[in-house]
Amino acid sequence: MISTSIPVYLQSPPAPATLHWLSEGLLGSRFLRTMRLWDCLQHFYGAPSIAQDPWPDAFSYPDWRDRRFAPSHNSQELATPHQIHAACQGTPCLCQQSSLTLLWGDVQPPGSWLQDMAQLAHLSQADLGNLLQQSPFAVVHRVLRNDLQALVHQGFLSKPSRGRYRCLTPQTLPLPPAPPQSGAMQHPLASLSDSQCWDVMRALEAVAFLQPSLEPIIQQIWEHQYQQSHPALPTATAQRVFFEVNYIFAESDRDRVDTYQFQLEQLWQSAVPGVIQFESWLPHQHALATATVYPVCIHYTRRAKYLSAYGTHADGTWGWHNYRLDRIRSQQLRLLPWGDPTVPDQLRDLWRSGSLPTPTAVLSSLEEAWGFNFYLPKVPMILRFNRRFAQDYVTQTQRHETFQAIDYPQILHWLTTVLGSRAELQTTRELLAQRSAEDAYFRAWIRLGDINITMRLREWRPAGEVIYPLELRKMMLEELEQEQNWYKAIDCINEP
Repeated sequence: MISTSIPVYLQSPPAPATLHWLSEGLLGSRFLRTMRLWDCLQHFYGAPSIAQDPWPDAFSYPDWRDRRFAPSHNSQELATPHQIHAACQGTPCLCQQSSLTLLWGDVQPPGSWLQDMAQLAHLSQADLGNLLQQSPFAVVHRVLRNDLQALVHQGFLSKPSRGRYRCLTPQTLPLPPAPPQSGAMQHPLASLSDSQCWDVMRALEAVAFLQPSLEPIIQQIWEHQYQQSHPALPTATAQRVFFEVNYIFAESDRDRVDTYQFQLEQLWQSAVPGVIQFESWLPHQHALATATVYPVCIHYTRRAKYLSAYGTHADGTWGWHNYRLDRIRSQQLRLLPWGDPTVPDQLRDLWRSGSLPTPTAVLSSLEEAWGFNFYLPKVPMILRFNRRFAQDYVTQTQRHETFQAIDYPQILHWLTTVLGSRAELQTTRELLAQRSAEDAYFRAWIRLGDINITMRLREWRPAGEVIYPLELRKMMLEELEQEQNWYKAIDCINEP
């Protein structure tokens, strides 16, 4: 049974700090889930005009669902969010109500509340506004079941038996942390010196494109520093050290890429991992095609952001693939529940068995061989350099853990232990016999066909030579012949 005694922090509308606490410090990435948790708490423990009393001593998810949603609400466990939302369209069902309505009803929230929410969630005012207009309960039933489990985990419900939940007395509910004392400095950079604050801000500005949620933090630091240093602002902001990161995305693509990243971070913060679907541009085929994949992690490499994903890819292949985010052409990623018929059976089987791929597996593969496309074949490589060039540009640099200098007499011994083809070993032996033992040699494990490796080898030309693998050596030769044909074209060159 629910007591009429209402905990102060559950009074409506909620304080931004209360919502931040409910999100466990992840309000930005768990925004819609936090809205659902708040609404649940209101109906378990809130004012009598909101809370539904009495609740059974022990209730199930269907009990909760039938009380909270309209009769039109789709109760099929495998219903998609679109099917759920469409069934109740035009009705007052909970799945049709926006976050703003759930929090404030018909009242417009004050600007100070919106500002505090944006700061705590590390969101821009525009992004916060978009989230407040979304319907947090237009989700699949599995997500809602997980919300009840989250309330158990956070101490707002008990679980007397499998599939059953019980409300607690208000006196036993968890309490939010005490707010800082009014006399204490609350700014997160209060302990730093003025010059250190500027250094932090400039570093954040340089990498803000990697994590769009940094923008509101940077703005807060700017405002703080302006108040501290104005009117001596020009002197305080003098910058002597510059940190530049190349980023190949067109300005027009950045908002779209940030939207993808935001969607993925929200998905990764949810209790249930999910599958995404999107249209991707295939440069080699000059066409758009659909990918249905399980997203694993995002990398910043080769001056762009890439998504490592597993599933059915836009080119029709199955397995791993790295997608450059700006080549995804959908306005938003489509999130698919596991019951969606377009989810590949192989992915669904991995989900059911708890064997979905993880970022750890990606990192492990990246450590095994040099090359970002970690799913390509792993092969050994031998490179030769002029010794002086190697000393100046290769020896003292870090390429990959497997990239190491090797003495000339040891090359064939190493290749013998790792090569299965005797014919290739013999060809390599003959090639090495024509090279000087005084040159510098390096060995590595690489991902054959990885563009990052190819680009690095091109930059080392003509000082570097690929001894092995022979397939890569042949490709380098073909490129050189093509370049030679271009530079031999003297019809447009005026002889002196």
